[in-house]
Amino acid sequence: MNKEIEQIIEQNYKIGEVLSINLISSGLIHQTYKIKTEIGDFIFQKLHKSLSSSAIAQDFFNVTEHLASVGCTAPRSIRTKADEVTLKMGDEVWRMQTAIIGETFDRISNSEIAWEAGKMLAQFHNALHNFQKPFESDFVLHNTQKELQALEESLESSSSELKTDEVLELGRLILLNAKENLLPIDLPIWVIHGDPKVSNILFADGKAQAIIDLDTCQRSSVLLDLGDAFRSWCREGEGQDSAFSIKLFHDSWCGYRAHAPGLSQVEVGLVLQAIKLITLELSARFLTDYFKDFYFSWDADKFPSRRVHNLERAKGQFALFKDILKKQEQIDAILSLPV
Repeated sequence: MNKEIEQIIEQNYKIGEVLSINLISSGLIHQTYKIKTEIGDFIFQKLHKSLSSSAIAQDFFNVTEHLASVGCTAPRSIRTKADEVTLKMGDEVWRMQTAIIGETFDRISNSEIAWEAGKMLAQFHNALHNFQKPFESDFVLHNTQKELQALEESLESSSSELKTDEVLELGRLILLNAKENLLPIDLPIWVIHGDPKVSNILFADGKAQAIIDLDTCQRSSVLLDLGDAFRSWCREGEGQDSAFSIKLFHDSWCGYRAHAPGLSQVEVGLVLQAIKLITLELSARFLTDYFKDFYFSWDADKFPSRRVHNLERAKGQFALFKDILKKQEQIDAILSLPV
């Protein structure tokens, strides 16, 4: 496979002789490779079909160019020899970009990393405050109503052998609680990342350097980013043992709040609701993919199928939601701390 990729690169890019190709295993969507050449390091990705449109590619290019123009570290697109942002090979779409030196973490393990993650997300939001170009893609990652509708349809139309009592009850609880936590529709609009999990933040010597995986940037409420960030950053444990860390929330929230002066009190007052909503939204997405069996990658070493893995993921996110409910007063107290 590496030889095939090497040939693709040499035929289509001007980045020098390829010295090494290494698969990066993290990530639920794209297939990603670290490429080392005689002139530097690059990231080469086979894009997931849902994120491979020319419009998304152009948006990625525009956002990264803007970040670079305001002094933020960001990946830069490497165009093909034909001067295209992406490379189309039959049904596959590939993208080359510069690699940023740093390391990623699957989980936040200490206060310093939590603070740095919060600071980095705030700086990212601030950097895109004056981004003027329209987004060409109409892809929206956090369309909660659409995700809930997709789950409802799957619960109704899927084959009976998939609809066990456990699955039906989980689906019912996800839908009930999500609808109770929907956000207002008249919130301020920001440019957001869309998927600010900690593995999309690069660190060097414990300090956050950049946010990567910028395919899902869009204009929406900043609460979608905050809900998703704190949901993922503050999660401890695995599967149905998932729990929400008050300590990590305190540290990451303080890191964000200290660097995000534009956040309104209305938005602050809805952060807890956003955390609950996005946790439930992801649970719904995993359960929908349990039925549809096509979107998320899965760990074949631990699970016999994508369906089994996605059901476990859906149950894990709902367990996290239940723990958040138990800790609402503590979360609200942290959100009320002075800036």
